[in-house]
Amino acid sequence: MERIPRAWVDDGGMETVVEEVFEVQSLHPYKFPLEWRVDARRWLDRTGNIPTSRFCSFPSTFSPAAENDMPDDLKHYWCWNHPWVVDTTYTACDIDGWVYGTSISAMNKHLAKGMTKAKRRPQDFVRRRRWIRMRIKLASCQPPASSSSASAYSAEEPRYYRSLRVDSRLSHALHCRSTPINHMQNMTFDKANIVMEGWLGKCGSYSHTWKLRYFILRDDFNTLVYLKDLHSLLQLGQVYINGHTSVFAITYPPNSKLRHQFAFEILNGKTRLRLNAPSGPTRADWMAAISSMIINRRSSFMMGDGDDGAALVDGSFRKHKPKAWQPYSLKVSSTVRDMPHTKYVETCYIPLVRRIEKLFTAAKSFVMSILADLADTSARGPADIRIQKLVADGKLIPEDLSPDIERLRTNAIDVFNGFALRVESLQATESLLEINRVKEDLYQSCRAIIEGVFEFQSTTSKRLINAKRMQSSKRRSSIPVQWTRPDADEAMTLSVTSSCTSLSRVSSSASSDAEPKPPTAPRVPESAASGQHAALAAHKQHKQDVRRALRSLFDERAMHLESGVQNTIVWVHEDDLGSLIAYTLLSAMYVEQLESSCRAINVADELLSSTNCMNKATALQILNTASANHFKCHVVLRQAESDAPAATDAPDADEAQHIVCMVYFATQFHALRQICRPGNRAYVESICQSAPFATSGGKSGAFFNLAHDRRFILKGVTAAEFNMFIDFAPEYFKYLSRCFEAGQPSCLAKILGAYKLRLPSHGAKWTHVIIMENSNFGFSATQMFDLKGVMRRRYLDPNDAATQQCRVLPDGNFMDRIPVPIREDELAVFSEAVARDVEFLVGVDVIDYSLLLSFDDSSRELRASIIDYLHQYDFLKKVESSAKTMYTTPTVIPPEAYERRFLDAMHRYFVGIPEAVATRNGSEPRLRTTSDSDRQTPDERNTRAMSDYSNQSLALETPSQDR
Repeated sequence: MERIPRAWVDDGGMETVVEEVFEVQSLHPYKFPLEWRVDARRWLDRTGNIPTSRFCSFPSTFSPAAENDMPDDLKHYWCWNHPWVVDTTYTACDIDGWVYGTSISAMNKHLAKGMTKAKRRPQDFVRRRRWIRMRIKLASCQPPASSSSASAYSAEEPRYYRSLRVDSRLSHALHCRSTPINHMQNMTFDKANIVMEGWLGKCGSYSHTWKLRYFILRDDFNTLVYLKDLHSLLQLGQVYINGHTSVFAITYPPNSKLRHQFAFEILNGKTRLRLNAPSGPTRADWMAAISSMIINRRSSFMMGDGDDGAALVDGSFRKHKPKAWQPYSLKVSSTVRDMPHTKYVETCYIPLVRRIEKLFTAAKSFVMSILADLADTSARGPADIRIQKLVADGKLIPEDLSPDIERLRTNAIDVFNGFALRVESLQATESLLEINRVKEDLYQSCRAIIEGVFEFQSTTSKRLINAKRMQSSKRRSSIPVQWTRPDADEAMTLSVTSSCTSLSRVSSSASSDAEPKPPTAPRVPESAASGQHAALAAHKQHKQDVRRALRSLFDERAMHLESGVQNTIVWVHEDDLGSLIAYTLLSAMYVEQLESSCRAINVADELLSSTNCMNKATALQILNTASANHFKCHVVLRQAESDAPAATDAPDADEAQHIVCMVYFATQFHALRQICRPGNRAYVESICQSAPFATSGGKSGAFFNLAHDRRFILKGVTAAEFNMFIDFAPEYFKYLSRCFEAGQPSCLAKILGAYKLRLPSHGAKWTHVIIMENSNFGFSATQMFDLKGVMRRRYLDPNDAATQQCRVLPDGNFMDRIPVPIREDELAVFSEAVARDVEFLVGVDVIDYSLLLSFDDSSRELRASIIDYLHQYDFLKKVESSAKTMYTTPTVIPPEAYERRFLDAMHRYFVGIPEAVATRNGSEPRLRTTSDSDRQTPDERNTRAMSDYSNQSLALETPSQDR
């Protein structure tokens, strides 16, 4: 028996029920002649039991062609619609409606799986065909006047099925035996609470075998109950239908063995129920009935017009008050995801200015403290005991160095006063490159002052003491041998420890009346010589420590840092891949190679221009260029430490100290960045400072760096993924060129650069990096989902602590939100963009991409972008898919099948809501407040989504108000 959905009856149609009976015949190989024979039990129900029905009887002499009137006690409100006929449409069968199999149980398994046998095989000895007759309930029926008829009328209404008692369930499961009736309890329900019922195939949760079960959809308890058969009426299980439930159809590739199935799945948390309907319309009816029940229990569509439905004691729900559906606003093109200019300055730029202000204060304090130590050391005088004795004896006259020290201090103050003005003016420039320029100049000035102090200390400490001989002394005719000893000069140099270096210039004075004595070379004891070497080493180490402290103060500045084109500066760190890439893009080596390969533009002016200098024709021509321009650049950040000033430092020639950066498709990416806002300058300024950040939801293990203003994401990928992208990159550029030329929006999170770096700390290992747009730039996402259109192993337990901290959830956790209401015109633009993007990805054999969907529930806005489109369906993927197909449903499928599954999921996940949103239950519609931009047509909205691609030219005459 199959009952038509109650929704049809509510719409004004008559209630119809199909009665069925199966004619069974068998073939006995040991009986001659070999022919199909009628068994003693010719007429059976679907499960092989004797059919029972209050509307018709099936005796052994039953003939479908004979007239069979409605019983007298039921014909007052039921009537037959047609005589008994053979149903040849419920499954695949031969021309006479026969289906073949080894047994009725085997035929039911085939029917449940959707793979019935319309042709007899040698092992098939049983066949059956289905006879049906439809009865219709009279619309204006009244209970009959007679008492017997009235009792019959009322007896039809209550229905029941049997459920095992708790104490009998274990025995039933372990022994697989029939349970006595007294071990069951009847679950009575009203027929009016049945939304739909009928036979469906059910796939086992553990065995994955298909079995035929009878399903009843009840709206009083919001459950889908399935019974073993209509003879025993034994309940085998149930699934609750609530706001967290999702139902979706399952499609298979044309070459799949299951392509004839009409399967669909019901998900509720970890509960998964895969069902198979006998036909496409039947599946549509079941899905519509379940979806209607889900929507009635879900509150994600409604906002603010009444209380949510409350659960009653018996488990049913009180009806919702009428509420208006409030759709989300969905932004399609990722290239228009900007942040308001004032917000960008406040959140991204002002913190950098405040940081440079703190750095300026700390650097000034550091340098002035060194000058203060210099003045204090000079005031205390020399610390060497011998020098102090000579000064006390009047033989040495210390030089007054305070004027020189004051001059150094005055010059330093003037330098810092000039930098104070430059730092104050940074807020108006709104350029990170200008901040880096000021930061580099400040560092060089601080180092110049400190090197001046070191030079001053070195000069004063190495001045020899000119001792005046007495007037009666005689000059030697030859130089003493001791003077030629290596330690002679060091013996005459008065030095102290590096922390307290002597700054005295000493002259000798002696009495003219003193008897001159022949000069004798001072004998330096071995212990004294070793002490002087230790003092020199400590002095050298002190200077190195001061230089290292200065670099540490300036965020561990690289030892060797060259200026880029037009004197630009990128503050580079080896652990900051974004700064290394930005340093390469601004280097003279890269610009020279890029200009030689693309002579139509001036790369240096474009990199530093606040407007896009490239016209549309030039950009599209470059994007459609098939030639690949891969440039190799060297970055030298290390050098041997030296006491010499920084101006005399030279790059280390050792190749092992070089950082190599390979820039792939340099000209094409350069043109792409010029077309996409905000251009090459903002691109370099954004990535020149990046920091690692942790992501959730992915399993690839890739590392991520986020640009300082969160505009771009740097993703580390494997060599295989990188090479796959390089392989289809020319088609990628051509596709984007077509989108730009036609003004079509795209949901692709655009990749704007591909780089390969080799760091000295990693040895010969290469690091592969791609830079792509951040889909959530300027967007406050309360929850994000990574959607692939598949539920298998894509569910996180919401009660798990790790899941509660996870911001990116998979498809399984998205079920409580679908279908997401979206404005109808925006959904049309989104669907077209996704279909166009997926068609391109199929053309380049890409799989495993996903839709990153971000919710801002406070403003009812959505951001959607396609990410992770790097995996191609290569030979290894084909082998993996073929191997998994032998045992289970493959997780790796061909691009065409992945496209169908992905697009089907997108259709299930979203629903379009008209501009004037009507409430349910026939209430008056409530108009949604709209702005002028919201009233645009879909074509106008397409143009607005691609507003940064001008039809005439991409040149921007004035700076944009949006970053």
